Amino acid sequence: GSLIVTGAYTTGIYYDIDTNFSLIPGYSHYYTMFGSNIWDGTNSFFFKLDTTGKRLWFNYIISSEENQAFELAIDSLNNIIVKGDYEGYSQLVSLQGNLLLPARGNATWTAYFLKFSPSGNPLWAKKLNTTIAYMSSDNESNQYLALRANEPLDIGFEQGFNIIPANNQSQFLVKYDSDFNLVWVKEMFSKFYFGKYDMSNLPSVYFAGNILSSANLDPAHNASNNLIANGQYDCFFSKYSLDSCSNFYIKIDSLKSIGCLGDSGYASAVASGGVAPYTYSWNSSPIVLQHFVTSDAPRFFTVNTNDARGCEASNSVRITGPYQNEFDLGCNLVSSGFRPGLATTIELSVFNDGCASQSGQLTLVLDSGVNFNFSIPPPTLISGDSLIWNFSPISYLSPNFEVVVSVTTSPLLIQPNSILNFELHVAPVIGDIDSSNNHRICHFLNTNSYDPNEKSVYPEGNGPLGKTTNNQTMTYTVHFQNTGNADALNISILDSIDIDLDIQSLRVVGSSHPLTYTSLIGNDAVRFDFNNINLPDSFTDPLGSNGYIIYEIEQKLNLPHLTQIENTAYIYFDFNPAIVTNTVLNTIDLPTQVSNLNIAKNDFSVYPNPAKQSVTIDLTEFDKDALVLVYDNQGKEIHTNIQRKNNLALLQIEKLKAGLYHIRLVDSAVGKTAS
Repeated sequence: GSLIVTGAYTTGIYYDIDTNFSLIPGYSHYYTMFGSNIWDGTNSFFFKLDTTGKRLWFNYIISSEENQAFELAIDSLNNIIVKGDYEGYSQLVSLQGNLLLPARGNATWTAYFLKFSPSGNPLWAKKLNTTIAYMSSDNESNQYLALRANEPLDIGFEQGFNIIPANNQSQFLVKYDSDFNLVWVKEMFSKFYFGKYDMSNLPSVYFAGNILSSANLDPAHNASNNLIANGQYDCFFSKYSLDSCSNFYIKIDSLKSIGCLGDSGYASAVASGGVAPYTYSWNSSPIVLQHFVTSDAPRFFTVNTNDARGCEASNSVRITGPYQNEFDLGCNLVSSGFRPGLATTIELSVFNDGCASQSGQLTLVLDSGVNFNFSIPPPTLISGDSLIWNFSPISYLSPNFEVVVSVTTSPLLIQPNSILNFELHVAPVIGDIDSSNNHRICHFLNTNSYDPNEKSVYPEGNGPLGKTTNNQTMTYTVHFQNTGNADALNISILDSIDIDLDIQSLRVVGSSHPLTYTSLIGNDAVRFDFNNINLPDSFTDPLGSNGYIIYEIEQKLNLPHLTQIENTAYIYFDFNPAIVTNTVLNTIDLPTQVSNLNIAKNDFSVYPNPAKQSVTIDLTEFDKDALVLVYDNQGKEIHTNIQRKNNLALLQIEKLKAGLYHIRLVDSAVGKTAS
């Protein structure tokens, strides 16, 4: 029996809503909040009246440009969903409830959606970078939108789902659940305008609109339903039928990580929109036939479900967790780039992926071309070019040990486009269940410009092909920066996973901000979601506008010679098109044949020998990108700093203990090795 109203009002007019409340012209509110910028266009309002016409609650939105609300939908819980449009230069501000939407940054129109409780309390606000022709809802409170897109458009809100129109008049029908989680999207028409559509008699859908010279009304089925208009805006009327499975979907509604007290991880799925009973099947071992799955080991899980009609749906999620009763220290180094004569921030972190707490020592060896300014916290010890920090015990359940280091690149010592080398090491190694991530050698280009949204890999490998050995752990870092003109509310990263990597072994080992969700997309992509990250823009906060995600992943075993491993990331800032990073490349470099070579034949020489600080390796008879391996007297591979110039390799050894070491060259280009 209640009446809910939405609309728009202009300034300079006095609206009497009821005897208890009057809507003051919009410029008065705008003037009060924003000073002298008086807006004389339209603003949106929302109110609810009881059966006698008395106001129960009232809210409104103001902005610096035009905004107007003109659609309502009510869900099964009597929540109110409002749809409207506003100009992109404007920020929407709700004076009652602090419901905010950021400006888009240009003069185009943007659709917004607001959800109020039955008592008028704001629940959420969302926006799409397009205009919406019409909105409707079914008896299960699912929302259907008709929209036109003339460029790639993210219609997934926090989910980062892009549609790509066939042409600049493509029309789409999009379905969301009551919380505007994306269910499906269909490209319905082209070259026409929606007028109205009715979904009150599902699965039948009725459309009416205007044809722009011609329209294909059923391109999804390749039907020859082309209409040719005699005039510019001739009308059409059509009826469609959604198939019986169009309302059926499944989502993850609960997720818990594996704990350190023997408690298992947990994921739960819920099916909706189908016909009960539902059957569930998780790809665990053994297969779990229920709506939830537990796990004692980290991995991705995919759930498939069917309803009574045979409709199918699936979803996936990763249950994360630590090594039980062990410690696994690892370290990461992230920097946004180096520029001559300017200060640069280096972020260091130590993590423990095990339940056993462990203290230790972190060492950063600086490149000789940078000057140390300060660090937070300060180093425990500075020894030459080495910065050393002692850290208290950390575990999987505790925060990482993190250090921020400020250095300045010397323009007198390091020229533009030269390489800066940094070495990072965390101890102890003895007792560490996986010591491969205790050591990092990182290379950065000293340049006058760089792309802040990029991908990097460790090990980088040698040469442009990134030559490296097989059976290694690969560490990938995705760097991102908000270079827009407003805060990024949500960021999603879609990361392609090469078929030669074991996707089940993926472990997130570092991130600049709390990670909300890690999910599997198909069989070859992973998605990382940073919901409510609120990353500031680079103009407002140059340092705080940066972020990153770091993960480790294993190669598949015994990859053959010359196998290439590629990786590319796609970064979504709110509703903007994806920013595509560079593609990093590694090539498995194994000897095709072995020749018994020796130094006496001058195949390669090492000098001086013995040495204290460094040795030079002559690669004249080898490919200049030949793999250089160093082993101690027990046969353990030693990681140390190697710099290359022309046919020479400079090996820094001042950090090595005194003793006998072996150098091995692997040159796949000519098919030989030498020691």
